[in-house]
Amino acid sequence: MTIDDNFLRVAAAQFSPEYADMVRGVEKAVAIIEDAAGQGVELLVFPELWFLGYPYWASMDTRASAYEFWLQKFLNTAGSIDDPRLLPLYAAAKKHGMMLSMSIHERMGGTLYNSLLMIGATGNLEGHHRKLMPTNTERLLHGQGQGDDFVVVSSKIGNITGLLCFEHQMPLSRAAVGTFRPVVHCAQWPGHAFLNPIIDASVRQLAHENSCFVISAREVMDATFLDAQDAIGTDAGRWKAVGGSAIAAPGATYLAEPVFEKEQLVIADLDQDLVRQNHYLIDNQGHYARPDVFGFELKQYSAD
Repeated sequence: MTIDDNFLRVAAAQFSPEYADMVRGVEKAVAIIEDAAGQGVELLVFPELWFLGYPYWASMDTRASAYEFWLQKFLNTAGSIDDPRLLPLYAAAKKHGMMLSMSIHERMGGTLYNSLLMIGATGNLEGHHRKLMPTNTERLLHGQGQGDDFVVVSSKIGNITGLLCFEHQMPLSRAAVGTFRPVVHCAQWPGHAFLNPIIDASVRQLAHENSCFVISAREVMDATFLDAQDAIGTDAGRWKAVGGSAIAAPGATYLAEPVFEKEQLVIADLDQDLVRQNHYLIDNQGHYARPDVFGFELKQYSAD
């Protein structure tokens, strides 16, 4: 358990999704939340698009029958942010006084979005962000976010922010996050092995430049987790996700080193004093800022 209000116990939920099944996915998430609550976790972060699962199939030939199968499956299964199937998550957050950072395929009309949801410890939706730019073959599935919904919520140790996958590769997206002076940042990714060095660099750089903790959540996955075995396609290896969830501290060191190839909670206790100590070295919203030289405008964002 945490010692006092200077500390926050957090975790990345490195588990395989219930692929293309929202109801079973929510049931599994609630079980993970129960487990995390038993270990004193106060903020739990799930991987990118964990609800329904990351669309590993989107890199198939778009004319293939398997591609059409998964496209229709996802379009038919996805829901809105107020989908009643998600209500058990809100109830679990409230029951345990736990903050949750989720990522879903959000359906709005005929369009899907890659969306990050921040559920507060009271069981209320406190933040909703649509990924600004779908990456690579994600563009065949997801629409672009509008840019007016950056997530920033408060906690007992300071502000919490979040971004999805390659939003961390957009320098001005990171700069926007920095303006909110985060103490904790939720970084949600898929489990592709080729991303391992990119994610390692991104997570530690963000932790350093913003003097914040970064919870990096990634999934484990392979073709054996699919019910629709006949729709896998010819390359079962495309479904492979290796995990790699980790928790970085201000200063770019790891509190919890990346974990690969297994399902587990990756847990760490965050000490707010580490943020203050690193700000002595670099504070991009304080003594290391140069507003006389650089200007930054977040054009679309408007706080409530």
